[in-house]
Amino acid sequence: MSSQNGGETTLSPTATGSSSTTTASSTSTSTSTSTSTSTGADNGTGTTRGTSMMVVDGSAPVVEYCVECEDVPAAVVCDQCGGDKFCGLCFRFQHRKGNRATHTRRPLSGVDLSLHAIDPKFIEGTTEHFVHNLNAALAEQEQQRPQRQKKPKLNTDQPSNTTTPTSAASTTATTETTPATSTVTGSNPAVITQLVSAYQDADSPSRQSEGTPTEVSSTPPTAPLPPPAPEATRAVKDDENEEGDESGETESDSDNKPSWLTPWSLASKIKPHTVKKNSPRFPKHVDMTETNVDMVELSKWVPVRLVEKERRLLGMLEGVLDISEYTDHVDVAGDDYGWRAQGWEKDKIISQQLMEVLALACGLYLAGDYTAARNVVRKAFKENADFFQDIFEIGRRFKILNPDKMRTTYGKLMHLLQDAVCPHNLNFSVVKPIRTVHAFLQQHGALGVLGNCSVSVNGTSIDNLELLRRATHSISQIGLDGVPKPREVLDAEAAMKTEAVNTLCATHCSASLTVDDLKLALDSLADANAYLVTNRDPVDRMIHYLEKYFPAHSPSEATEDLQIQCGMEGSHLSHSHSDQYRFVKQSMMLWREVQHNMFKLWILADEDLLSPAGYRLCNTGQGMNRVQPAPNISRAMSSILGRVQSRVSGWVGLSVVHLGDRDVPNALFFIDKYTQVPRILGPIARVVERLDLLSANPHTNKLIQLAGGPDVARKFILRDFFRSGFDGSGSDGGSCVDGRLTSSWNWCSKVEKKTYYPLLLATGFEGFDGSFR
Repeated sequence: MSSQNGGETTLSPTATGSSSTTTASSTSTSTSTSTSTSTGADNGTGTTRGTSMMVVDGSAPVVEYCVECEDVPAAVVCDQCGGDKFCGLCFRFQHRKGNRATHTRRPLSGVDLSLHAIDPKFIEGTTEHFVHNLNAALAEQEQQRPQRQKKPKLNTDQPSNTTTPTSAASTTATTETTPATSTVTGSNPAVITQLVSAYQDADSPSRQSEGTPTEVSSTPPTAPLPPPAPEATRAVKDDENEEGDESGETESDSDNKPSWLTPWSLASKIKPHTVKKNSPRFPKHVDMTETNVDMVELSKWVPVRLVEKERRLLGMLEGVLDISEYTDHVDVAGDDYGWRAQGWEKDKIISQQLMEVLALACGLYLAGDYTAARNVVRKAFKENADFFQDIFEIGRRFKILNPDKMRTTYGKLMHLLQDAVCPHNLNFSVVKPIRTVHAFLQQHGALGVLGNCSVSVNGTSIDNLELLRRATHSISQIGLDGVPKPREVLDAEAAMKTEAVNTLCATHCSASLTVDDLKLALDSLADANAYLVTNRDPVDRMIHYLEKYFPAHSPSEATEDLQIQCGMEGSHLSHSHSDQYRFVKQSMMLWREVQHNMFKLWILADEDLLSPAGYRLCNTGQGMNRVQPAPNISRAMSSILGRVQSRVSGWVGLSVVHLGDRDVPNALFFIDKYTQVPRILGPIARVVERLDLLSANPHTNKLIQLAGGPDVARKFILRDFFRSGFDGSGSDGGSCVDGRLTSSWNWCSKVEKKTYYPLLLATGFEGFDGSFR
């Protein structure tokens, strides 16, 4: 780890906590006794701090490394551990729980603990780290602008070992002693500068003249959102008094109300944010509560959330799928028409591979939990049919709940189950229906939870379905008017949700349905609502932008014209502006309806894939694929398409839904295509929303001005997507239902070649594909 080159000694600690290469110059005078020195960050006086070294009799410095990782210089000593020396990261990990958590550390001589990840404010990703860097950047900018009125800083409840600068002078002093406080350690400085600029612009003198300044909320931002309005919320107590005087409500009347109504009444009395002129806003959102949803119908398609035991089995199953080479051996053909009639024993190969997968499952289960698995391995595979049904059902259920997971292994799982359902491949069943909330409650005899009945709370009759909706609704940080909600409103909604859950538990729990079981069902429905809101929201925002920036008829300028011509700019369709406008809007309306029914489509796709009807392996022009009919999906899509067509005047393009052909070979291809919709529209919506932040940031304002301003840049990006993303291009593109999504895919693959691509990167754009883990 150390090497001598002339008169210089180079230390190369490859650390997780302190990984920079440091150098220490050797002195010309040797000492007769061992002295302790350190190397690290220069403190401006010619000495360095950070890493402990021992210099013995003028010889080369000897670095003392951590006893745990043996790779990073030690920083602290733990006397209770026998004097072992640890780096900061290893000490925190080894002493995180148990009796070791009570051990005390002693820093080595000359070591600066701020460089060794001891203090949480120096660890990237922690709240203390974010608040510390934000306050440091605020103080630094205030110091550079002394003529401006001092702005109160964020007041946060921090641990005692975390210090927050309270003035420019204290920040300066801290900067001289601890370099980490003046720079953003482990973070992107541009992100902090962007947030600071956004917050200070909200209180600029020009904007303060437009309204009376009030107190600023003390809650730090949790995401790079537009600045909250300076018109902060008033004291809730004052608002309650004002509203109470107007309504004439007495204390006796309020006491008779059920306790779960209190948070909602609190939220209704909070004054909304007053948004000042030219302040950044989100687009107006549609109402995501979907109050007309049939909870009984929804519960039939929503899977139950996994419990801890099931998650351990899921980890074992993912290990099996990672190891197995099932599709490499099975999905191989002699020619473009599938398996040859002679010379290929497909059934034999499939049986062998299935047995290998089951053996791997038993082996990994035994390695992970010997006590529970020893009864499994002693039996034949057929006698363990229930065990295999459970683990495969857990994998399928987890994928539906988390479409971004198992992207490399889910296809292999469904392919082996497609073969396993054939009796001549396996003489017992390893497939069972997916466990839904409705089936779970029915098993416990508690379908009354989903019933439309009245519940008596404190002598007041409350609708059970209303309680259920409030207990499972998704809390959004953005209001329907596009303005971030105040913290008081978010807290009130969370309290209301908790009270509704407690009321349902007190009403419906019994010997057959425990509190944990009911909360599991409610949490599953809440997960489903959050998932649907997350996937529908990008589509709603893009429809909003289409209606806002582009007229339905007769555009007034060229930047609003959506006309496309076949053969020009890669287009395969010819549409006038009004036809293209309707074509794009109808396509996104269809996508939103599909996202709203995604859980139902997932369950139906699972049934179609595991149908005993079988499949045929053939070349579809996109490689060898399993072509299989999907009647359940076909009927559901016909119903969805019919509902969308009934809401529009004149359908533009074809209404053909490809399923079981060369374009969409099976239900797995179909469901995979439509899970891409939020991955495509989400990044585009975030890019066009963040252009205002780039314009407000002095470091990136020039880039936006080169594009003509945020509105011009936003309209340019949207126009290109609405034209080139819906032009019928792509391998199987066109005006059919599936070709519309293929065209958008094709546009995504070419986005790096767009002239506005630097703008996308400046807003934090990373791509459309996401992670494959």
